[in-house]
Amino acid sequence: MMNKTEMMTQIQAERAKLEALLAKLSPEQMTQPDVMGTWSVKDILAHLATWQARVITLMFALERKAKPNYPQPGRNPADPWASVNAKDYAEQKDRPLDEVLADFRGAQIQLLKRLAGWQNEAMLFDAKKFNVRGESLGQLILGSAAEHDAEHGAMIKQKFNL
Repeated sequence: MMNKTEMMTQIQAERAKLEALLAKLSPEQMTQPDVMGTWSVKDILAHLATWQARVITLMFALERKAKPNYPQPGRNPADPWASVNAKDYAEQKDRPLDEVLADFRGAQIQLLKRLAGWQNEAMLFDAKKFNVRGESLGQLILGSAAEHDAEHGAMIKQKFNL
């Protein structure tokens, strides 16, 4: 079983790999479409920032014992998040690259701060104490951060032969 420090290390390691890929791309490459479907690298980064922001908001609500608000998957079994992601894309697609990069990096900083200060480690890893769609809070965080960065980093790496 993973602990909070190991989770934070994994999140940082995957982000460092993704940042290394991004450092090899020009702004023009980052804004060219068709990296993932019609999405550009910029759109992917906005997507990653949005999902991390959702997790940060969820953690904030849980700390205050407020009712958490987290999106529900759609009815498409092949891609249950397609409708949520499409809505997010429509809201983010026209934002400038520098703003998206700032949010992408800022969300990571905030997530790590929230995790560093998280007191209830049992709630992070025990799905009996907190469960979202069969996942513990820790699994949800890893999925929205480290695993998400790795998944989309692989797409970027393949598209640009990095």
